[in-house]
Amino acid sequence: MILDNVNRKLQVVLTAAKTTLDMPVIVDYVDNTTTTFTPGTYPSNTNGVTLVDILPAPAASTQRKVNSISIYNYDTAAKVVRIYLNDNGTSYQILDLTLQIDDTLCYTDTQGWYAIDSSGNLKSVQAASATAIATAIHGSTDKTTPVGADELGIWDSITGLLNKVSFANILKGAFGTTTNDNAQAGCLGEYVTASIAYADAVSITNSTATNITSISLTAGDWDVCGVVGFAPSATTSLTAEAASIGITSATLDLNTDTVNTHAAHVVGGGNVIRLGIPPVRISINATTTVYLVGYVTFTISTCSAYGIINARRMR
Repeated sequence: MILDNVNRKLQVVLTAAKTTLDMPVIVDYVDNTTTTFTPGTYPSNTNGVTLVDILPAPAASTQRKVNSISIYNYDTAAKVVRIYLNDNGTSYQILDLTLQIDDTLCYTDTQGWYAIDSSGNLKSVQAASATAIATAIHGSTDKTTPVGADELGIWDSITGLLNKVSFANILKGAFGTTTNDNAQAGCLGEYVTASIAYADAVSITNSTATNITSISLTAGDWDVCGVVGFAPSATTSLTAEAASIGITSATLDLNTDTVNTHAAHVVGGGNVIRLGIPPVRISINATTTVYLVGYVTFTISTCSAYGIINARRMR
């Protein structure tokens, strides 16, 4: 802890007047300038509810480094001690602690703040009451059991609150569901799908790989499958069809496990050819677009394609 300008000092105050005796305070410090190194000790006593300077501000061009602070409860009753940094008249509370009789509040630049009892033993932190914890978790004190038997308390270091998460949420995806719901994002069993209906079929150019639809998958290990339907016009002759799943846009993936091909000769009449692609493993370390791609060779007229792509998180 360093006081680095002429307007900053350390102060102490109690929340109640002394019962019998003031508490002695001793601060060990060192003043540093560009040319000198001057150690010192500053003794003082608490004065009940009146703020007391326990370490005055340093001189100009001087940094006052705090090595240690000792505040001994010499009174005959427990007292609440508050330490403040006073910055040019604005007080910032550093510590609020109850000292029992013969307890000593200590600070060192290596250990920070702690308290010891009359035997020199380090004081342990007492558990907060159920009401206090309930307030932290729920923002109210109406729950006598702050964290239920089916909940886990997790401390949020940003907000300073103790939040709760149910074991049911933690284990979602590890056990099967008993209703028609979906696994949460990031959990095993997460399901992602996209489809293009027959009525909305996309136009496909002869001998050109075309995106039918796509999905965005977050990092993980996925099984992806799909179906592509090719719908020629009444006078179109299809000679070959292929469908694949891959991570490159408008590109037919020719790996044997990601593509399904079919040679056919279908003439007119609106006859539809459907190709199914069995589950394909897609393992990715970042959010990635996965494409359902169709490819067809035909003559005479036009052709369109539709389909569906489904993904299930395996890991």
